[in-house]
Amino acid sequence: MFTKIFGENPQTKLLNFLADHPDHDYTIADLVKKTGVSKPTIYKILPKLLKENLVVVTRKVGKAKLYKLNTENELVKLILKFEFELSNLLKERPSDSLSTAETVELLHEMYVDINNYRGGKTLKELVDEANDPSRWRKSKR
Repeated sequence: MFTKIFGENPQTKLLNFLADHPDHDYTIADLVKKTGVSKPTIYKILPKLLKENLVVVTRKVGKAKLYKLNTENELVKLILKFEFELSNLLKERPSDSLSTAETVELLHEMYVDINNYRGGKTLKELVDEANDPSRWRKSKR
């Protein structure tokens, strides 16, 4: 759902997949397979998502760590709420699109919620930050 709004960048693909399956945990190999994001890119994205507490390590199986969306995080709650509301709107329509006004209204609601959570950053600033690879923490691999 988010990729339709925020684009096909790797971080959005990963968060979109995890938001679609919030009760499941996945290894890095699973995430690569399910999202189509390359393994090196997953290794670049995960540290930032872990640091932001958007994703958590749930357990270890052998040497493999399993990851899932942190549904206790306030920002994740807002993301899931937004996705739920957007999904409901799309179910009500015969076509798979929202009017510009509906999209703007949903984005505005999300902006207000995130603005309250993220200390005044605009939605554009948050999206730009998420899409800027130079802001991703470098993996020490």
